[in-house]
Amino acid sequence: MYKLDVPLDAELREAAAVERRRNQELQRQSRVFNPRIRTMGLDTHSLGQQVQQRRHREESERHRERACDAQRVLEDQAVLQFEAAEAERRRELERGLQRYRETLQRPQDSRDRDLNDPRAQHSEPPARSSDSDPRCGPASLQRFQGEDLNALEKKKAMKEESERALRRQREERERERETQRYAGTITGEREREREGRETQVQSQGRERERALRRQRGERGERDAEEVAQRRRMDRVREEEKNLSEVWSSVTSDLLTENPAASEGAGQRVLTDRWRGMTPEQHSAILREREEQLAERERLDSAARQREEEWERQRLLAARAGIELEMREKERERELRRELDRCNLQLAREQRAHQDFLAKELYTNPPTAQFFTQFNTSSR
Repeated sequence: MYKLDVPLDAELREAAAVERRRNQELQRQSRVFNPRIRTMGLDTHSLGQQVQQRRHREESERHRERACDAQRVLEDQAVLQFEAAEAERRRELERGLQRYRETLQRPQDSRDRDLNDPRAQHSEPPARSSDSDPRCGPASLQRFQGEDLNALEKKKAMKEESERALRRQREERERERETQRYAGTITGEREREREGRETQVQSQGRERERALRRQRGERGERDAEEVAQRRRMDRVREEEKNLSEVWSSVTSDLLTENPAASEGAGQRVLTDRWRGMTPEQHSAILREREEQLAERERLDSAARQREEEWERQRLLAARAGIELEMREKERERELRRELDRCNLQLAREQRAHQDFLAKELYTNPPTAQFFTQFNTSSR
């Protein structure tokens, strides 16, 4: 037999130490794995001091906040008092200013009272006084085509012109009547003279009756001659009057169609005196119409050319857009093919990687026994 030199008491001590460590480990595990009684790494005294400090800090904060609130209330009251005093001071200043304005700055006492006059717009001059007003610029929007501010003045001038024409006609008729009255007066005087002479001849007595009889034939001849002469004079005067009227009618503006007679105030044509357009005016209007037609044809041709050019540009733009869209679609198809090739390559690489992991790297998968070795010790 072999002789062992190890004393028995050393083995017993070693066995007792192992057993003690095993018991301590079991007790430690019971404390560590039990969450109700686990107190590992905690300092209750320090935690208590921290709780006391936090309560003291919170109490200090409350006291400070109460003091700040009281100070804020006092400051708010002071601010309110100051604002009330300031508002009262402003109201007093405004009342004094109003009293000063009412007593010393009345609107009727100011030099520029017309600026504050509520009826200033009624006394202002109109936006323009006539078509030639220099205030009417291109952007004033105060003068438009077809508008005539002097229509009333023109109507008044036309009315005055008509009244003057009527007055001249009445004067001419009055002069003619005066002439006729004068001629009648002369004829009446001659008749009265003749009657006076006859009365004088008859009143000389019968003693001159024979002489009168002898002279009667002569006087009758003279009277007949005078009557004939008077009739000739009346006929000549009537013919002169008729000729004067005919000449006035022939040479009047109505029959001679004087264009100046149909022009009233301004550029308005008096329709009661207008006899129509002259051949020159008619031909001028036809020429202007032909020119306008030619200008219209030129503008229409230019517009058609512009439309054709726009249509050609639109066709070119449409073709360019279609070509660009086709190139874009072709590029998208090429990108899609390239993406499909890249995805196919990535799929091959991923499949190869999975095969490498499954067949070469992870050849020894862990079993359930491997996971039971965890959480079995407190160390």
